[in-house]
Amino acid sequence: MKYSIVLALQDDSDIKKARSIFESEGYQDIIQVHNTLELVLYCSENKVDILVIDTDFPFMDCISTLSYLAEKKLVKVIIAVDENWEKAWLKNNLNCVDIFVTKPLESRKLIPGILVNFSRKEKLEQLEKEYENAEREFRDHKILGYAVHLLMDKMNLTEEEAENYLVEYAKAYDKDLQEVSEIIYSVLCIKTSNAKQ
Repeated sequence: MKYSIVLALQDDSDIKKARSIFESEGYQDIIQVHNTLELVLYCSENKVDILVIDTDFPFMDCISTLSYLAEKKLVKVIIAVDENWEKAWLKNNLNCVDIFVTKPLESRKLIPGILVNFSRKEKLEQLEKEYENAEREFRDHKILGYAVHLLMDKMNLTEEEAENYLVEYAKAYDKDLQEVSEIIYSVLCIKTSNAKQ
């Protein structure tokens, strides 16, 4: 598989076990870091799909580090590992952790959660893109409508004449219709707001 994995584990036996689990599942790109600063710097410069981290990983506060990585979307799936599920400080901050597993590390604890999280995140990314596209289309349509109505008002044109006016200028200056609409909207709205002052 083509996922990149970062291991931020302290115990050598956990590192070996995690590496063994991932390699047996076909994961090849596995990196080990030694503290949270190295982790953040590595994630800032490289695409990281999966992070497996001890909750008490050294140097900087683990939850702050995980929150930063999640907020900046530097890691797709964050897996926190600990001896004890009941750590109150972690349970209160699980919003930055995708999967929480207890030791000892086992394939049945890691792999299904990873697959589910990747599927969920891919669906969320697709929904975010669809939402952004719909929002952009709505905004573009709204500005086009404003530009047409501003032209109708300022130049005493019909709606069809105003639309044709926009199309002609867009063609004449080799511009996108939306770009011309935004210019008209911006200039006429500024002029209108200045005239009211």
